[in-house]
Amino acid sequence: MQNEICNRLSTIAGVESAAFSSRSLPLVATGPSGPFLFEARPDGAPVDMEFLYTSPGFFHTLGTPLVAGRDFEWTDHTGTGQVAVVSETLARREWGSPAAAIGKRMRRGVGRPLIEVVGVAGDIRQRGLDRPAPDTVYLTSREALAQFMSRGVYVFIRSARVGTPGFMNDVQQAIWSVNGSLPLGRFQTMGKDYRRSTAQTSLTLVLLGITGAIALLLGLVGIYGVISYTVTERTRELGVRMALGARGGKLKRMLLGQVLRLVAIGVTLGLVGAAIVTRLMESLLFGVGALDAPTYVIVSAILVVAAAVAAYVPARR
Repeated sequence: MQNEICNRLSTIAGVESAAFSSRSLPLVATGPSGPFLFEARPDGAPVDMEFLYTSPGFFHTLGTPLVAGRDFEWTDHTGTGQVAVVSETLARREWGSPAAAIGKRMRRGVGRPLIEVVGVAGDIRQRGLDRPAPDTVYLTSREALAQFMSRGVYVFIRSARVGTPGFMNDVQQAIWSVNGSLPLGRFQTMGKDYRRSTAQTSLTLVLLGITGAIALLLGLVGIYGVISYTVTERTRELGVRMALGARGGKLKRMLLGQVLRLVAIGVTLGLVGAAIVTRLMESLLFGVGALDAPTYVIVSAILVVAAAVAAYVPARR
């Protein structure tokens, strides 16, 4: 029946793919876990990993790449053998590389049927962007314990029509055309779950961004004021130098050189301090390293330019 439902959903106008799973959307869902025994593991010790049951097209619908091997086929759900797709981190840890994982076998417990690995999927952060992706095994409904799991399933649909009027009605009609007695639960978009998962982190980063912008503005005002005042206080000295024959251009270069040397020392010390402090923010970052070179270069350049202007304007005057 799940096969027919997915086929009907895929025929809806604007639907790119459809699939089902025993677990809801990533980022906010934690699934069941259990011990798995690896056939080639020397110590024979079981490894506790998360698992879920999925249909063909699940990874394509979520946009998760298949790193090695293949996706499930509907014959895997009805055939005699049991197969699985594992997460990339799990494959690298147990077998060294995703390609090496293909064909390896595991079982749910002593005496249970062997499960062959036919594919390796990219890691999915099931528990949130701020949490590492768990070791995950994706199974078919052919697996021995599938019949004891919840009878409810989660249907995933990839479509540009999500959220548009009439789309949910089309989905309901497609499902009820297969079985009109199936109760339908709530509808949820991936975008909404993403925003919910990142709400607290986003607020923290916005506040830090505002604080950083204020700090940069105060730094620019402070640097400009101090350097401008310092150069202005040397007016008598510069007058004496010019009276003794020093040229104006040479005096400007001398002042700029002295100021920029001091600024270079300050910027260097600031970069070292920033590199240390930003390590504390790594838990708030996703896909960006704590040592972000472009940011450091741009901010340093702004400070150097402000110092140079602060020295040049009074020196020229």
